Amino acid sequence: MPNLKQKILILYPYAYEERDAVSAMVRELTAMLGEHNNVVLLALKVDRKLRPRRKTLDQWIYLAKALGYSVARCRDIDAIIAIDVPTGVRLVGVLPRFLSGNRIVNVSWVLDMYSNQVSRLQTGLLPRNRVVEFWDNLGLRASNHIVVLGQCMAEAVKRVSSQDAIVIPIWKEPSVTGENLRERFGLRDDQFVLIYAGTAGSNHPMAALIEAVGSVENDNAVLLVAGRGSEVRKAREIVKGAGFSNVQFVDLVEDYEVPALHATADLHVAILDERVTGTCVPSKAYAAMAAGRACLFLGSDKSQVALDIAAADAGTTVRTTDVKAIADELKTYISTPGLAARRGQNGAQFISEQRSLAVSTTRWERLFPKPAQ
Repeated sequence: MPNLKQKILILYPYAYEERDAVSAMVRELTAMLGEHNNVVLLALKVDRKLRPRRKTLDQWIYLAKALGYSVARCRDIDAIIAIDVPTGVRLVGVLPRFLSGNRIVNVSWVLDMYSNQVSRLQTGLLPRNRVVEFWDNLGLRASNHIVVLGQCMAEAVKRVSSQDAIVIPIWKEPSVTGENLRERFGLRDDQFVLIYAGTAGSNHPMAALIEAVGSVENDNAVLLVAGRGSEVRKAREIVKGAGFSNVQFVDLVEDYEVPALHATADLHVAILDERVTGTCVPSKAYAAMAAGRACLFLGSDKSQVALDIAAADAGTTVRTTDVKAIADELKTYISTPGLAARRGQNGAQFISEQRSLAVSTTRWERLFPKPAQ
């Protein structure tokens, strides 16, 4: 009896090494597709923290390995999925696709448009980023299919590649837990806790959030920042200079404690600079909803996160720089018993009904033609 399973090659160098949301999604996609297909996740140890020259060498080694592997096995491969990094990975599938007589389906899965973000945030661009952006966009144009996380990303991809994209949103499994970390962090059960959890870089401006929380004169309200990155460092400086007592900083927790950290909050905050709307979709908002917690999104109301929060009635959206509006939202949550809990329940229902692993798997499998019997 012939083997009717698809043979899918996934290219993502960090998937075995990283604990971030992107790498988690890659591993989950590999497992999901692997239930009905033969899936190979081609990874190589590429350390993002290495000095630039060594990091570049490792990335070239990965590209060479990926190209060699896919060409040598092009007769057996039905589809190649390339994921963002390193630069040039989206072009790896071009030669195998040609050698297979266009039988191989070449897919670009866009989770973060890194070079496009740099272009939008920096006025004086480095020549290197222009080169990176050129190759990233060329890889998009060379793909059979482009998969993105939201409609705003589809529009951004269309602008840089003239290609239509397929939207397969972020998926999450419900993570409601009966445990929390309030006692560890010295928080009382009657306190209203707002949490920012995860990395905060240049795309996630925190200054207005810190100022807004500091302006809320309520001893029962506290912001817990469990993260790292350049914006977290800036936030520490702001808090130290202003002497805010209702902002606390803690280290990132272990993976097994993440559900308990999410359950510690009454309200989660996710941030994305309005200038980079469409270049990524913050997964923090969906993690909050999966945990049954309301979300305050600081960003554009045209972002996929804002659209989903509104559709689910799972929170609110405010611009990243509007200190007064952020403060007013916090005051509303604090003064309205049950509001955060109700919106949290709405978010959990939205995740369960519209963002499940099963629904996403079905959407992915539709991209690949069925093998001939």
